[in-house]
Amino acid sequence: MEGLKMAAKPTSNEEGGRFPSLVAFGLDACRSAWRIAVRPGQARRVLAGMFAANVAIQILNLGTGVLTARALGPDGRGELAAILLWPQFLVYCLALGLPASLVYHLKKRPWDASQLVGASLASSLALGAVASLVGVFALPVWLANYPHRVVLVAQLAMAVAPLTSLSLMLLTILQGFESFAAFNWLRLAQPALTLAGLSAIAALHALTALSGAAIYLLAPLPVTAWNARYVLRQAPPSFERLLTHLRALYSYGLRYSVADFAGTLAGQADRVVIAGFLRPAELGLYVVAQSLAQLLGMISATATTVLFPKAAGLERASALRLSMRSAAQSGLAALVAAAPLIVLGPWLLGVVYGPEFANVGGFLATLVAASAVAVVCLVLQQGLLAIGRPGVASLTQTFGVAASVALLWLLTPRYGLEGAALAMLAAALVRFAFLAIAVIGFARRVPD
Repeated sequence: MEGLKMAAKPTSNEEGGRFPSLVAFGLDACRSAWRIAVRPGQARRVLAGMFAANVAIQILNLGTGVLTARALGPDGRGELAAILLWPQFLVYCLALGLPASLVYHLKKRPWDASQLVGASLASSLALGAVASLVGVFALPVWLANYPHRVVLVAQLAMAVAPLTSLSLMLLTILQGFESFAAFNWLRLAQPALTLAGLSAIAALHALTALSGAAIYLLAPLPVTAWNARYVLRQAPPSFERLLTHLRALYSYGLRYSVADFAGTLAGQADRVVIAGFLRPAELGLYVVAQSLAQLLGMISATATTVLFPKAAGLERASALRLSMRSAAQSGLAALVAAAPLIVLGPWLLGVVYGPEFANVGGFLATLVAASAVAVVCLVLQQGLLAIGRPGVASLTQTFGVAASVALLWLLTPRYGLEGAALAMLAAALVRFAFLAIAVIGFARRVPD
């Protein structure tokens, strides 16, 4: 985003110490978006590389999904999912907001990089060990309906939880250092190695749920080893004043963890609520339509990965202006991408899933609009994280989840699929309103 460079330059409105009006801000955002489209620059190359990596990862994941589904069938694919789900799920649940906290502190206190890296790596291994213990004891209960061999392998798979936690933190360190080229290549390497391994054993007719799980679990090893070597060269970890740095990391991380958990909950809350009101066929239509609409999420995933470390390294007023400008630019990109999804979406769903899934009616457009608003929200939220207000970000996320549950409960029984989609759009707008109020409020209170 050109805004990544422009944020430090005061406009005529900023020189007077006053936040620009909404009209001036909108015009500025449009000019920035136009510059991105027609002028080359480092920010444009970084974002283009990030977006390309996200698209490539989606394609690789689609390839592994198709390969395993065709080779294993529904039962085998379900067993594979049961084995692989828990190490990553529990690690992310127990991350406690530390990845975002680490990026924030690396930008605010670069002179403590080695100490922050040491504290974060030690903490990630400890949290991964906790996730392993939780999984080993809880999996027999969670997977009570699965064969004993699947439960046993799933318990053994929890041994990789510390490695998964370490890998997550190492990638976060690259993000904090703004080493985006290495960040993209490492994210690509893991699904590429997984697909290559699965293809090899499939060619030998040896692909089963257990052998497939072994490939998925072992593929990250060389990637994590290379990443660790890279990070150790950049900032050799130090454990000096370990408790002080752990306290700083957890102080920020725990405040953000509510937003992180609420975001995870928000991704599943709609399906949980509407399942009680819709017929199975209607729920199936909703799920596939929502999956298509959520492709817009690649825009926010690209923007936030670059924006957060950039904004965290700026003064508070500049960070807020940068997040608002970037949110406007991402919103424009989402609107451009939304048009083909709305027009071609029914045809795409019919081709991929079958003609019965092409009948998504008008609710697909509403879901796409909700996804576009969510893109803006995720980018705008980075401003609050960058100025050290993760608790406010958590509060706005909580408001959004509460609004979605209440509106789904109210509208779905009366209006069916259209009501569910409208509830998601309204909830996204509620969250956007709270975020905008918070960001503008902080911007007006923070002097340049």
